[in-house]
Amino acid sequence: MNIENIYLVYFSPTNTTKKIVRTIGENIKCENLLDINLLKTPIKENIYIGENDLLIVGMPVFVGRIPTVCVDMLNHLKGDNSRAVVVNAYGNRDYDDALIELYDIVEKNGFKTIAAGAFIGQHSRFPEVAKNRPDKEDIKKIVCFAKSCEQNINLDREKIKLDIKGNRPYKAIKTITLNPTGDENCIECNACVRICPTEAIDLSNPRLTDDDKCISCMACVYACPYDSRGLHTENFEELSNKFYEKNKERKEPEIFL
Repeated sequence: MNIENIYLVYFSPTNTTKKIVRTIGENIKCENLLDINLLKTPIKENIYIGENDLLIVGMPVFVGRIPTVCVDMLNHLKGDNSRAVVVNAYGNRDYDDALIELYDIVEKNGFKTIAAGAFIGQHSRFPEVAKNRPDKEDIKKIVCFAKSCEQNINLDREKIKLDIKGNRPYKAIKTITLNPTGDENCIECNACVRICPTEAIDLSNPRLTDDDKCISCMACVYACPYDSRGLHTENFEELSNKFYEKNKERKEPEIFL
């Protein structure tokens, strides 16, 4: 069959998940790609995706789970036995239960998942880990994954049974305490305020961050044009070195078809 529309849905604070999802979508035959960036255009009402459409949804991994801020938005995606591809991007540590969590949300909302994958990207808080990934070899594997997805589109959906790695119940959600702030380079341009998905940065003092609201997605760091936002804690270098040593061995994408 021919896919009428491909919906590309992603939450991508550092543009890594976006790159992976778009690479998959652009390598599946379909003239109509519909881009839904949850960071910039949060979903507040139901979006109905038809039986002849394909949903490709990508989420970064935050301490082994998908971002909590995205769960309600994902539940606004409604399918009619529509095909779906679910994807995680993670920073070379582990994706734990994030992929199976995303799979469960999509299946519950009327989709049939035809393929799933966990791909590696440069770590958002410790960028020396998986630096510059996805790289050329990763992209080749993502394109190959896209071709496998394209083949699965024509399979009998009732016969597709994906054995996705992960646990139910999912691992407990952990609060990240290492949150970005601004420094003396801040000129109060408020780019960080505008991009923050949880309104954790106050317009009146954008150097500060509300730790109770911040999910450490790092969108503000990547959006800051003056290199002000960052992880400015005294022991950051020590934490970064420890994390790097523990997670420096290259991991490869894992796919489920």
